[in-house]
Amino acid sequence: MYLPFDDNSINAMIEQLILDNGFVPLRVGGLDQSIRIEVFGDLPEFGALGKVVTLAEAIEKL
Repeated sequence: MYLPFDDNSINAMIEQLILDNGFVPLRVGGLDQSIRIEVFGDLPEFGALGKVVTLAEAIEKL
C-alpha cells in the first residue's frame, strides 16, 4: 500500500502507538518540519545540553 508522505489519515494510529509506549505525542508538523527532530534541529531526542527535551520545552519551541 502506498501512502503519501503527509497522509494525515494515519495520525491517530501513530499517536496511539506513541501513547501505548508510554510517551506523549506532539505533532510538530508535516514532512517539511521533520528536520526539527534531527540531531541539529531544535527538537532532537536529546537537547543541546545532552538531556531529554521535555514536553514543556517542545511546546515552547512550537
